[in-house]
Amino acid sequence: MNTLNYEQDGNSGFIIHSDINHDVAVVWTDTENEEEIKELELLTKRFVASYDLLDALQQLIIVKEYKDKNGKDDTYLKAQPIAWDLAKKAIEKALT
Repeated sequence: MNTLNYEQDGNSGFIIHSDINHDVAVVWTDTENEEEIKELELLTKRFVASYDLLDALQQLIIVKEYKDKNGKDDTYLKAQPIAWDLAKKAIEKALT
């Protein structure tokens, strides 16, 4: 799974990094207003978290479709709590 993260670059910008593609985006503003920069960081953080949220939703759908086809067998019983844990962590990342 490719993950995204970010770091502050200078006083008014953030660079988004990918595990696979290295630097993928730059979020920048010309303001020096601290509140606006904090808002920009929050938006950057939520953008980065959205990638994890999408992955978690996809995993939940895969597990649900597997259960619909195969029932609650051992594979499902192992995969289901992992998928929910992934979703919980993605939500936590998005909100913190």
